[in-house]
Amino acid sequence: MEREDRIIPVVGDFAGPHALRAIGDELRKRKLVVSAFYVSNVEQYVMADGKWKAWVDNVRALPSDDRSVFIRCYLDQGKPHPKQMKGHRTATVLQPFSRFQAKSWTSWFELATDS
Repeated sequence: MEREDRIIPVVGDFAGPHALRAIGDELRKRKLVVSAFYVSNVEQYVMADGKWKAWVDNVRALPSDDRSVFIRCYLDQGKPHPKQMKGHRTATVLQPFSRFQAKSWTSWFELATDS
């Protein structure tokens, strides 16, 4: 995938005005959609920094379809994830873009545990 230029590593502010918008422009130019977006637990910080609306707007600007998904890493910070395996401190979860865009999220835990 990397040799075919299908993996695009980006360093930037997910809630900023440039990085994700530029990715969206490049994907549209190539007539592609996001298939998987690994966001780790960045949204936890975006939400806490008061940049949530900018992040959501950036996600909506990305070309996606009904198969596009987020891949999130939930880190147990005293409140385990319902799908966390016994003896582990993290859980990796998927969420369709359509589900993310259809709801207003009030907390990181609510977002990360919605399946």
